[in-house]
Amino acid sequence: MVSVLVGGAGNRATTCCPNSLGAYPYYIISNKQMKLTPHPDKADSFFLYYYFSSPQVQEQIIGNNIGSSVPGFNLGQLKTMVLNLPPLPEQKAIASVLSSLDDKIGLLHRQNKTLEAIAETFFRQWFVEGVEEDWGG
Repeated sequence: MVSVLVGGAGNRATTCCPNSLGAYPYYIISNKQMKLTPHPDKADSFFLYYYFSSPQVQEQIIGNNIGSSVPGFNLGQLKTMVLNLPPLPEQKAIASVLSSLDDKIGLLHRQNKTLEAIAETFFRQWFVEGVEEDWGG
């Protein structure tokens, strides 16, 4: 069973599913985070990750922040949130599609980095190294 972590302090809400969909390989758990472990027959953790990451829910969480110097969102507020969830099979299907899209986006980011490195190498060879050889000769 996978849990969803919801950040409870700071200027933006953070959500992650450790060891699966999160943006980082490791997370530090603090007293300013909440762990949400849904009943597996009622909600899909991966769907909830995307649900809590959606701009609408992020806006709702940020809009309900408490605190003056460091905005906060607490467990009491999380417990009062009404989640309009589709049926479980639909949640799993939606999470699967969104996860595939995240994977594709990640692949495209890695491809872009590779292409940028290749372009930088060509540029350096054509305009830096090549020029030095011609001028020195």
